[in-house]
Amino acid sequence: MLKKIILWTLYAAFVGVLIFGAVNRTTTKIGNDDGVLNGNAAERELAQNLESGQNGQTYGQEDAAASQQDAPAGYDENEHEGQVAEHEWMTLTGTVSSILPRGMFVAESDGQHIEITRRPWRFAQEQGFAPQVGDQVTLDGFYENEEFEAACLTDLTNGQIVYLRDDAGHPLWADGSGNGNK
Repeated sequence: MLKKIILWTLYAAFVGVLIFGAVNRTTTKIGNDDGVLNGNAAERELAQNLESGQNGQTYGQEDAAASQQDAPAGYDENEHEGQVAEHEWMTLTGTVSSILPRGMFVAESDGQHIEITRRPWRFAQEQGFAPQVGDQVTLDGFYENEEFEAACLTDLTNGQIVYLRDDAGHPLWADGSGNGNK
């Protein structure tokens, strides 16, 4: 009888460990696929590096060198104009028409609407990007599968800049090394 109790206890503990491991692995995998910062020191350092130096900058030619120094490694703002590598890079300008928890919506002067949603929007917010409805913004990026993929967001109203992708278009939130390079 004692033997059966011990065996069933070990069996229950083994099953519990398997279930805990499966839940933990699934949670981690979903978090990494979604790009959620998981506490990695390199990711925290990237977030701090991007956040420092981008607040309070003004937008203009004299600040181009300064903003370039604050850009993540591998991002060259000047390379994007007319660049055709994997994607054709472009700069769009518009007015923030609405901000929701799930994204920011920008109205261009031609009436077209650009959405910055899902993981790019969460990453921008994690970097401290906080535009207001009515702010003028520029979006550097490219179209992929009929959807605009933003690489750099600039709030022209307050000069705030946030980088979302490196110069090859790879998302910075998915780079485990924390420096934007592959």
